[in-house]
Amino acid sequence: MLRDGALSIISYTLYWTVAFSLYAASYNSDATPAALRTNPMFKLYCYVLAGRGIVTYFVWFVINAPQLVTTQWLHFAQDGRIDMNISAQLNASLQSDLLEYTVRGMLRAIHESDAVPRPRMSVESTESRSSLRLTSTFAQLRAHFDLKADDFATSFEEATKPSISEGASGAFMFFSKDMRFIVKSMVEGEARFLAKIAPLYRDHMLAYPHTKLTRFFGCFKITLHGNKFYFVVMENLFANAPEIHHRYDIKGSWTCPNLAGPHEPNVVLKDDDLHHRLRLGAEEGRALLEQLQHDSVFLRDQGIMDYSLLIGVVDVQYKVDKSDAGVQNPHLCDSISGPGLYYVGVIDILQTWNWRKRMERWTKVWLRRKDPRGLSAMEPYPYQVRFTAKLRDLIATDEYAAASSPADTKHLQPLFAHNRSLEMVRSSSRPLPQIVKTRSTPHQHPRAAPPTNEPAVWL
Repeated sequence: MLRDGALSIISYTLYWTVAFSLYAASYNSDATPAALRTNPMFKLYCYVLAGRGIVTYFVWFVINAPQLVTTQWLHFAQDGRIDMNISAQLNASLQSDLLEYTVRGMLRAIHESDAVPRPRMSVESTESRSSLRLTSTFAQLRAHFDLKADDFATSFEEATKPSISEGASGAFMFFSKDMRFIVKSMVEGEARFLAKIAPLYRDHMLAYPHTKLTRFFGCFKITLHGNKFYFVVMENLFANAPEIHHRYDIKGSWTCPNLAGPHEPNVVLKDDDLHHRLRLGAEEGRALLEQLQHDSVFLRDQGIMDYSLLIGVVDVQYKVDKSDAGVQNPHLCDSISGPGLYYVGVIDILQTWNWRKRMERWTKVWLRRKDPRGLSAMEPYPYQVRFTAKLRDLIATDEYAAASSPADTKHLQPLFAHNRSLEMVRSSSRPLPQIVKTRSTPHQHPRAAPPTNEPAVWL
């Protein structure tokens, strides 16, 4: 939209500059109408003024990609082909075709890559724009997370009617039936960037088993009716989660809009909506913060910015044991409710510091007069520094809480304190998202233990 607006402004500015220059060159207050009709500069001025519609015609066709419009119009006249610009507003039949061919192509590609004894790996030259095959890279990632081709087949072949939604970026995406995987469309630039960093991404995922980065299991290109579509398969962070009551998208920026009103489960909240710390024990909090720092440094080194920390919170309720203290003080509460389980992951990790983000930052700083330090459009290095500072402020361990002054923590208040009914779930052989879970058995209310001086986990 910014590019289209700039094109319109520049085009009309140049047109009127030429028109007024010709008028000034041909202006003569003493000239008669007959003399003006023979003046070549005045004639040229009249022709330019009469051709103003050509500028509008030019701007409209540049903005609306005339080569695509003309090509599709010719194809429609010859063989019945139609425009296949894909978005979430397509009719059901086109969506069904796209989903069917996408799933079929993914399964075929994954089966073939797993069947090849020595998967090929070739490096693409950006100048040549040639195709890139990194079957071995994503195959190693799938093997590392114990994910086989049959797992994809089970998840997607049973997805008779996958869920379809449109993300904030306008991407076309759908879920597998078991909600374990997400298939999301990409622009060609994002697909090529993922292919470029795929070996480094694989090395990072293998080096840090508990990384919180989005897990990519494959990147595919599908040609449908002469149009090329790029898709990426990723793991759903909330695949095995119960009902998520609150979702937070944390970037560390403070100029992003916060959401007023009640917090609905399906609404993603922003930085300004989070008013409580996630307080962990010293060991667990330090491990989580250290891992997130490693992940953010990796993203910074690849020139990535505008990523965010996605937090899913599940509220639970605790029953308090009845004791003699309740007789002495009948106003004591008999239950405590609040977050008892959360899922954490770093998402949107393919956005680079390109000219669009530079233009977005320039517009917000110089035209909308926003604070440049609080924008999400920021260079990778300062973005990583600010993101890490936000994490330190958000993940308050016992040691950090003891060293923090009240002025530093006035806007974030602890939810629970000295509650030994909470513990960190240790990862098994297959790394899972960072989870804080209550110790309880099914169909029983978890009981809050008496306060102690050294809490296992704070929320």
